[in-house]
Amino acid sequence: MTHSPAIFRCGEDEERYPADTAILYEPDSKVFYRADGEDYSDDWLYFSTNEKTILDFPCRNRPFPISDPEYCYNLQQLISWELYSDRGGSEEILSELVQILFNRLYDDTVIRETTPYAHSLWGLHKSIQMDPSQNWTVKNMAERLNISPSYLQALYKQQFQVSCIEDVINSRIRRARHLLEHTRKSSAEIASECGYHTVEHFNRQFRKITGMTPLEYRRKATISPKK
Repeated sequence: MTHSPAIFRCGEDEERYPADTAILYEPDSKVFYRADGEDYSDDWLYFSTNEKTILDFPCRNRPFPISDPEYCYNLQQLISWELYSDRGGSEEILSELVQILFNRLYDDTVIRETTPYAHSLWGLHKSIQMDPSQNWTVKNMAERLNISPSYLQALYKQQFQVSCIEDVINSRIRRARHLLEHTRKSSAEIASECGYHTVEHFNRQFRKITGMTPLEYRRKATISPKK
């Protein structure tokens, strides 16, 4: 799993790939990759397995983009920690961690096949999740990918089964719910922090999605027992 741009040879051809790309090499495969620039960094696992889900992995000897690289890198770090722990590593725990990693990567291989814009779409999706307060419009999201607004909407719905604007709204409400549960900020402050220009718009959208007003949601979260 690469941290930097790289060039991979697949068959006789060499192709450039961005950072956060993964590849699963089968045993006895020809392996060739190199830096696409001055620096190169990656994480790797060398292993053998009889796990059917890994043996049947749909994308082998071919690079594919990682949708959530931070999650995968942290998971791989856990695998390394477990492997080199003082007790020598629990085979059962290692197997479970590798299975989780490949389940996540499997989703990425399925998504990759849908469109050549998959990597850019995942980048946009992640940006929305990380900062839903931005002025996300179909027009500026399409400009970010250098495609038409109508094409963006079709691709986004195909990729995530939700429209890009619905994704923005869901991300804003998710952030609002977190702030209502864990801070004492007012509805006006939360509305502004989540990208709403008016409290009325925030209240209306929050109630439409959760079935409660922000105040009702906060009261319920306050009296609910914490697990």
